[in-house]
Amino acid sequence: MTQARSANPEVKLMKFFLPQTQKNNFEASYQAITAALKDQLGWKLTDRRIYSLHYLHDKKESFLQVGEVEPQERRYQVMAIFESNAYIVFTRTPDGYSGTTILVDKTEVISAVDFQPVAIRQT
Repeated sequence: MTQARSANPEVKLMKFFLPQTQKNNFEASYQAITAALKDQLGWKLTDRRIYSLHYLHDKKESFLQVGEVEPQERRYQVMAIFESNAYIVFTRTPDGYSGTTILVDKTEVISAVDFQPVAIRQT
């Protein structure tokens, strides 16, 4: 699997954002999603912030990117992608209602591209 991280000068990384969220609420909303997924799945999530995921499932290539509509059902917008026991893709409908949670096995991933590193303010 190819991982594009900030250490790779060839890849211009996207600045972190969370669709359907005002910029000043990105971090709080992201942490709320993280807590909900940890509670729902019982898995530890890494701190990695992933912008896009390219993978092969049932001999079919798929590409998911934060902010875009997922290609299978074309009803849900990708809100965030997390790394854990598998990759977790959190979605919502374009009008903000709950979407599906997509699990992608790590062995299926061809490449994952991270967001730019985020400086988190300590309070």
